[in-house]
Amino acid sequence: MWVMESSDRSGSTKAKHQRTRVDTSPAAPFRRRPALDVARGFVLVVAFATTTPSWDRALDALAGSQAQPMLAEQTAHAEWNGFHFIDWGFPAFVIMLAASMTLSRERHRMTGPSTWRFVSRVVTRGILLWIYAFFLYGGFSVPLTQIFSSRVFFLLSICIILTGLSLALLNLRGQIVAFILFLTANWAFMALLPVPGYGSGDFSVAGNALHYVENLLLDATGRATWQSSGVRQILQDFATILGLGVMAYGTCLAGLLQGQILISRYSIQGQVVILAICGIIATNLAVIWDIWFPINKHLWNASFTLLTGGLCYVVFAGIVQVIEVWRFPRLAYPFAVFGRYPLAAWTCYFCLPWENFAQRLFGRSFPPVFGVYQPLVINITQVALCWLLFAWWDKRRAHVERLRSRCQELERLPGLQVSEEPQAQVAQVPN
Repeated sequence: MWVMESSDRSGSTKAKHQRTRVDTSPAAPFRRRPALDVARGFVLVVAFATTTPSWDRALDALAGSQAQPMLAEQTAHAEWNGFHFIDWGFPAFVIMLAASMTLSRERHRMTGPSTWRFVSRVVTRGILLWIYAFFLYGGFSVPLTQIFSSRVFFLLSICIILTGLSLALLNLRGQIVAFILFLTANWAFMALLPVPGYGSGDFSVAGNALHYVENLLLDATGRATWQSSGVRQILQDFATILGLGVMAYGTCLAGLLQGQILISRYSIQGQVVILAICGIIATNLAVIWDIWFPINKHLWNASFTLLTGGLCYVVFAGIVQVIEVWRFPRLAYPFAVFGRYPLAAWTCYFCLPWENFAQRLFGRSFPPVFGVYQPLVINITQVALCWLLFAWWDKRRAHVERLRSRCQELERLPGLQVSEEPQAQVAQVPN
């Protein structure tokens, strides 16, 4: 539970002691894991804070300080080979999404839909997300080439479909085998496929195998005389999205394996240990593999999949330790608010003018009490304003759920009977 509610104030000391005690009890595979909400919320907060113009202005204002070069580098994607902190965000979100789907599938396995009905629901959700992304990025008001150049939600919809299919068709052993085979096939494809003019094992922008295969597909479909330059550009973006979706399949499998750990019979403390060990091993293997197979987010190659998956396991192990073992839910509530409504939070933040609202509070006419940190204050304020909206919504929803739960408890009381004809009962009362 996020909040430990009790009407007995005399037992507050005991409750506080219980809250800090290490929990070694077996994990219930069917309950909601609050650490997943916290992890998703953390990724969203980082994305909100570092992908807005106010963040760029804040970095410009900090020019000359020792922290500015490091922050500017780590909050900008690597140009080609290499890894920056911001490159970890989207893969981590995909892993948390796949783990959540594993828990949801396990929770509804007995009473939920059949396997093929589950697959149809997942595919439908992926298609609906694709349509949603189309209108989110402009719909018919902007050129199609501009829409498909924004690939976040389109790539996410492909990951949802691939994750759902794997979850329905593969058991734990199958997922492990598929993950190992995918990493091997990814390396073999990128390192052994000969590219004309570059040879095999070339990981440059123009000489990599993924770029070569995409060009082959475009050449095969571009021979039609009816295609204009705009159609060719759309096909090129579409091929790039599909290629990245296939390359990101390893990250989906890593998320499913994380979900398998969360629904295992190990205690919560045992799950933390397994996650941490697997994460440390995967991270070190990726760093070693980088010597021969450079880590590259743009190609989403196997070394990048292994590195981001390992880092995600380690970070998530720490979150589970703090939230579910040591039980400090209040520390994580600010992230959990966004994590419970990720799609709505993303849409609301990037569609509503939060920076304008923040400017009204700490704009140019505001006394410059923060000095060079004024743009950074505006950046934090716009995230905080969006958070307040979802915190209010979360409180309202929790209140409604408590009322519903209370009503269900009252209905189960043996001596309680609710009349279905109250007016007839009142009419029978003598004057």
